[in-house]
Amino acid sequence: MKKRFSLVLVFMALQWASAAQVFVLDRDNGASFYSSSRNQYEGCEDGLVQVLTQLGHQVTLGSSLPESLSNYEILFVTLGFYCPS
Repeated sequence: MKKRFSLVLVFMALQWASAAQVFVLDRDNGASFYSSSRNQYEGCEDGLVQVLTQLGHQVTLGSSLPESLSNYEILFVTLGFYCPS
C-alpha cells in the first residue's frame, strides 16, 4: 500500500511541476506487451513517455545514458519484466 501511495505522489508531483526535462532510459531489452485498448504491441516505456508528454514535460528517450545528465531534472529507468532464464 505504501509503495502505491508513493507512486501516486511521484506522478502528482510531476503534474504540478512546470515542463521538466525528463530522460527515460529504456533498459528492458526490447520487452513489449499487447495493448488491447490500442490493438497493437508496444514497449514498456511507451505509456510512461505518453503520460509525461501529455503532462507537458519534454521527454527524451534513449537506450543508453547521455554523457551528461545535467540537462535533465528527472530520470526514469524502465526495466520491464525481462527474465534472462
